[in-house]
Amino acid sequence: MKTQCLYTFICALCFCLPVCFAETPDYANDHTGAFDIANDGTLVYGELAASDTDWFKFTSPGLAHIRLTVGSQSGWKRMFVYYADEFGDPIEVTSWWANNASETRTLFIEYPGTIYLMVNDAAGGYYVSAEIVDTTPADNYADVCADANEITVGAAPIEGVLTHGDTLDEDWLYFQTQPLHTYQIDLVQATNSGCYFKTYTENCDLALSSYRSVTVTSWTGEDYKIQVHGSDTSAGEYYTLQVTDIGTYTDDVPNVYSQAASITTDGVEHLGTLEYWSDYHKDEDWYKFTPVGHAKYVITLNNAHPHYKKILVYQEDELGNLEHMIDWWTINEVDSRTVFIEHNRPCYLLVHGDTNIVGTYGVSVEQLEVRPPDSFSNDCATATALAVGTPVTGTLDHSSPFDVDWFEFQTQPMHSYRVQLTDLDNCAVYFRTYNDGCGQVYGDSTDMTVSSWTGESFKLYVHGSDSYFGLYYTLTVTDLGVNGDDYGNTAAEAHSIPKDGTMTAGYMDYYSSVQADEDWFTFIAGQDGDYQILFEEPDSRYKRVWIYSENAVGTLVRKGDFWANGNTYNKTYTLPAGKAYIRVQPDTNVTGNYRVGVVSPEPRCGDLDHPYPAGDTNKDCYVNMEDLANIAETWLDCTSPEPPCDYQPTQG
Repeated sequence: MKTQCLYTFICALCFCLPVCFAETPDYANDHTGAFDIANDGTLVYGELAASDTDWFKFTSPGLAHIRLTVGSQSGWKRMFVYYADEFGDPIEVTSWWANNASETRTLFIEYPGTIYLMVNDAAGGYYVSAEIVDTTPADNYADVCADANEITVGAAPIEGVLTHGDTLDEDWLYFQTQPLHTYQIDLVQATNSGCYFKTYTENCDLALSSYRSVTVTSWTGEDYKIQVHGSDTSAGEYYTLQVTDIGTYTDDVPNVYSQAASITTDGVEHLGTLEYWSDYHKDEDWYKFTPVGHAKYVITLNNAHPHYKKILVYQEDELGNLEHMIDWWTINEVDSRTVFIEHNRPCYLLVHGDTNIVGTYGVSVEQLEVRPPDSFSNDCATATALAVGTPVTGTLDHSSPFDVDWFEFQTQPMHSYRVQLTDLDNCAVYFRTYNDGCGQVYGDSTDMTVSSWTGESFKLYVHGSDSYFGLYYTLTVTDLGVNGDDYGNTAAEAHSIPKDGTMTAGYMDYYSSVQADEDWFTFIAGQDGDYQILFEEPDSRYKRVWIYSENAVGTLVRKGDFWANGNTYNKTYTLPAGKAYIRVQPDTNVTGNYRVGVVSPEPRCGDLDHPYPAGDTNKDCYVNMEDLANIAETWLDCTSPEPPCDYQPTQG
């Protein structure tokens, strides 16, 4: 009986085991069958099969912080969070991973109704939970700058919600300050939110773009305004905002130009200190001096620290507005700029530091010279004579029309000259080069070379922009010496070359910006036809070859051109009968060897179609006394190929 009972128990246990240890329910694979879970933090367990997804849902009251957890009991699990739109379709909010651990996020979701959770990835056990932490009602902060709501410095963070209406809500706030206090503004947002704030002046002018943490300094006790904005694609825009007073500072030099400290123009260094830094209204030091007009000054910033500081120079315009003149950075050095200031209106210096930079510095201004307006010519025809080797200094004044200066210098044949213009750090002056007939031969430059071929003169047109505060320059022409030249530089001086392929050696002797060495060659095209232009360039330095013909009135007509570089070239050009030219030019800063030749299509004595004339014994294409002498010399020689002479002519 005991045996039978034991057998019955074992059978019953075996029958029961599959039921007692049944697999966790397989939840729905799409949102339409999502399993309802509580929103009180209760854990719900599940198990994924391979390529499985499980969907859950719960109800949110809206404008709620929701704490969501996904835990993995084996391998990676990923949980997606959705809210239901007006049609009940899931709209993704965010997602995150868990791997053999529990991962929790607290989200803010504006929309009331169904929230979906979907779990997928590796097979194995997992658990999820959802908990409504709290709700935050929509705020009533102002939506425009002019109506901004005040927040208290140092108070606990305020809460705000940007709601999704026809357009996304924005909140405008402001806070009051004390002079020379610095304030930190911090925004903290929900995990799934996209909130930022912009900082504005009390006049609603933008001071700083989108940030979540900035510092601002009050110079005069002015108010600051804050615009909180977010993303219209997020499911909820929740934030907290706090303003903290982080300290007060002294200030040795005024922060605004209307209160600028006076500085002398005798070169004496004035010491200053950048006392504090903030994202907006960092410490700035303003200085002021009044120039005498038409004067040159050197302005120096002495920054002995290994951190960047910047100086900016301004001058008042005729209406009293500041116009920027020049600026520069210094680091661990003394750095100066020399400027020319035409007008005697007040000038200002602004010194400030790079990001997070404070520290001491020195600044000075020194007047160097006064240079009244010059009297140089304003037109090409009456250009002022400029002596080679003697620098000339001039200014371009804000006259009407704006001032320009014209100069002319004389040359010696086959000499090269360098023309240089230097100006000051706040100037932009250039010159153009013209021939003695006032035709432009070179554009704007401050440093160029020109070569004289015949002793001609050149003219220089000095000009600048009326947007500058002063235009001061020094112009110098220097004789670089005489140049060698193997062939003429013009068609009129062209060297005649043969047409039978004989190569003529040449050399590019010098280079200059204007009138570099050119070699001209000529030949007579005896008939219309195709002519071969031969060119060898052994130096691998670019040279350009031009081919011209001469028309009935003596004008050159370009027939083609090519560049040569380290190779042998054979180019064919169709030319009319008459005079033809070859012109060789160097590339920029190039000199060096070359060889040039021509092969003509004209008939030549001795070719297959044009045999040597009868009696031309020496094959020079002429029958003359030399041929008769050759015949007389061999008159008695037996030339019969038959015995007894057996004459064999010489093969040649």
